[in-house]
Amino acid sequence: MPRLSEVRVTDARSGLLLLTSDRGEKFEVSLLRLFGAEVFAERFEGQLGGVATLSEAGFGIVLPNGVELPEDILIPDSDDGSTVGEAVRLARRSPLASSIGRRLEHIMATYAMERREKFLGNPLASYIRTGMSGVLESAFPGYVVVGSAGSSGWAETPWIRLWPKAATGPITFPVVFFFRKDGATVFLSLTRNAVAVSRGLYAQKKIDIGRKGDSGKLPSTAEIRRQAGLSRRKLVEHPVAEKYDRGMLDLDAKGRLSRSYEAANLYSTEYWFGDMPDDSEIVDDLRVLLNAQQLLISAGAKQVRRGRTLKSQRRVMY
Repeated sequence: MPRLSEVRVTDARSGLLLLTSDRGEKFEVSLLRLFGAEVFAERFEGQLGGVATLSEAGFGIVLPNGVELPEDILIPDSDDGSTVGEAVRLARRSPLASSIGRRLEHIMATYAMERREKFLGNPLASYIRTGMSGVLESAFPGYVVVGSAGSSGWAETPWIRLWPKAATGPITFPVVFFFRKDGATVFLSLTRNAVAVSRGLYAQKKIDIGRKGDSGKLPSTAEIRRQAGLSRRKLVEHPVAEKYDRGMLDLDAKGRLSRSYEAANLYSTEYWFGDMPDDSEIVDDLRVLLNAQQLLISAGAKQVRRGRTLKSQRRVMY
C-alpha cells in the first residue's frame, strides 16, 4: 500500500486537501464530500486555516484543528490502486483537473455553503462565471461558455450556458447546465430562453438569461411551457426526442426566474452528485443537445428571412 509523504490544505472553505504519496501520486480529497455538509460544518468549517501535517506515526494526517484522519481512507488501499477508499473515489473528481464532471461536482459540493458567504469577490462565484470555459470550449471550440451565480447577490439557481459564436440575434435556445441550490443534481438542458423570447419568435432586443432586472419581462409559467412545446414540435424526428426528458426541471425553485428555467426546458438530462458520469457521456449529451440547438436556430433564421421577404414584397405590391 502506498504511504503518504505530504499533505496540504488547498481550500480551507470546502476542505480540499492535496495529498502526495511516497510514489509521487497526487490525490485531492474533499472533506465536505467525505463527511457530508452537517458533519463538515460541525467539525471542520472555519477551522482549516492553518498547516496540515503527517501524523507522528506516519499513518495519517493531522488537520490544522487537531483532528487526525487515518491513512487508509485517504489513499488507495491496494498496491495496484484498484480498490479505492471513498475519499479517493471522490477525490479523483477533483475540480482542478481537466474534467467536466469534476468541475460540475465542485460547484454542486460547495454552492449551498458558499451562499452563506459574502457574494462580492467570492471565488466560487468567479469560478462559476469562468471556471468551465476552458474545458468546455476546448471540447466545443465553436461555442462561447459563460456562467452566472448572480449579479449583485447569490442566485437561487446558478447556471452555465453554451451558445454558438457564429450565431446572431438574441440568445433564444441556449444549452444550459442548471444547478439545484442544494447541490443534489445538475440538469443539462436545451431550453427556450424565456427572457429573450417573450410571446413572439424573437424579442425586440437581446436580453441575457438571468440578467439583473429582466425577470419582470417574463411571461407566465403556462406561456413559457406553451412556447417550449411549440419549439419541441420542430424536433420530433431528431434523436434528442428519443433519449432526453421533455418534462419540467426540478430545481426546487421558489423565485420567478428559477421557475421560468424549470418551465422552459425542451429536452434535458440529469446528473447526480456522487454519481457523475464519465466526461465522454457528458460530451455525447452535449453534442446531441447542441445539434438540436443548431436546428432550432436555423429554423428561426429561416422564418425571419421569410418575414423580411414578405415585407419586401408588400412594399413592391403596394
